[in-house]
Order: sequence, then C-alpha cells, then structure tokens
Amino acid sequence: MVIQLSREDRAALEAIARRGGGEARLHRRACLVLLAADGESVASIARRLGTSRARVHEWAGRFQTHRLDGLHDQPRAGRPPAITPLERHQVVAAACQSPGTFGLSAPQWTHETLGQAVVSAGLVRAISAASVGRILQEAEIKPHRVKQWCHSDDPAFQEKMREIVDLYVHLPKGEPVLSIDEKSGIQALSRRRPLVPAAAGCAGRFEFEYRRHGTGCLFACFNVGTGHILGRCTRQRTRSDFRKRPANPIL
Repeated sequence: MVIQLSREDRAALEAIARRGGGEARLHRRACLVLLAADGESVASIARRLGTSRARVHEWAGRFQTHRLDGLHDQPRAGRPPAITPLERHQVVAAACQSPGTFGLSAPQWTHETLGQAVVSAGLVRAISAASVGRILQEAEIKPHRVKQWCHSDDPAFQEKMREIVDLYVHLPKGEPVLSIDEKSGIQALSRRRPLVPAAAGCAGRFEFEYRRHGTGCLFACFNVGTGHILGRCTRQRTRSDFRKRPANPIL
C-alpha cells in the first residue's frame, strides 16, 4: 500500500506525529499514513502500531478520500443533544454575572443554583447541576473560586500611589524605606497527638483534633533597599507593640 503525499500533507502529518501533548489516536493515525507513504506493507504497519490489518486499510483509505480531515473521528449517531448551543452560551453568560443579577442573595454560584437561575429566567428549558458543571468545565469557568481585591475611593489615590511607587523605585540615599503591615487574629493551634509518619503504601497522618492557644498578631516590616524582613509576634495589637523594634530579622 502506497499513499501519495503532497509536501503540505507530509509536513502536517509529521507535525502531528512529533506533537507530544496531542491525542494518542490522532498521533497513531498520522504515523500510519506516513508509514504507508514510505512504502511499508500493511502487515508491517499493523505490527509496528499494534493494530490490525483491517484498521490499517480503514484509516489509509479514509485519508486517501478525505485527506487530513479523514484522521478525525466521524460524529457518532444518536439522539440530538438535549441542551442546545444557545442554551450552553446562556449558562456561560450567567456564570459570568453575580447571583444578585438574578435576584439571589447567595454570595457566589453553585452548579445547582446556577441551573435553577437560568431555568427560572427562561434562558434554558431544563438543565441538571451535572450538566452545568460539564458546561463550565468545557468553558474553563470556575465561579466558585474568588480572589480578593482592594479598591480605593480616595480621589487623590493616583497621586499618592505614584508618590509611593516613585519612592520605592528611586530610593533616597542614606535613608531606609520601610513597608510595614500587620496580620492580626492568627490562630495558635497545636495537634493533640503527634504526626504518624508515612509507611510503605500509606501516607503520613495527623489527628484532626487540635488545641487552641488563643490568637496572635504578626507585625512585619520590609526594608525595600536591602530586602530584609523584620517581624514580631505579639499577643495584642497596641501602639507600643507596633512601635517596638524586633531584636532579629525574620529573613
């Protein structure tokens, strides 16, 4: 079996065969066609690719008829999809809006509440939470994951921000520039029982029960010029705690 390849077809097939992260079946079919184009026999191709002679004939014939499009699977027969493409887009569009847009008080979407919202709004006839999850996964949308951000209403924010950035970038000679912040309410916890170390076929384990030792506050100061971090943990968050200088830097 010999297949005639144009320069463009060979380049495309070799690119598929070299690709490391592509579909394994597409890679195998591209190799099959390249071997056939190089004059390999059907039996030899079947042995090298671990398939049958009938498969070799099938995919080589499909390539000769449809060229590169013949390497892909044909649409399978079956009932039409219950969720139309428009309804899928409606689910994605709704996930990109806040629940409050649909009159809900929930802070963020779940698959179930999102499905109920689009059905109640008449955007989708009927949809399950599992179908909502599959649609969002295909669209790479995760509405349950949120990140914090800070917004300032100060009308002079831009001027103040530029002044601070300029100070960080152009450090004054002989004067330290320090960035100071605090993290309060840190829980001081300890486990009731020690960690059980890992063993063959078994991960390390620790007991879920813990003891509370109150909360603490971390004051941290970053020296912009040297990169040193000074830190201090205190029980309270008073003015004297803030002004007290730590004995040794954390880093």
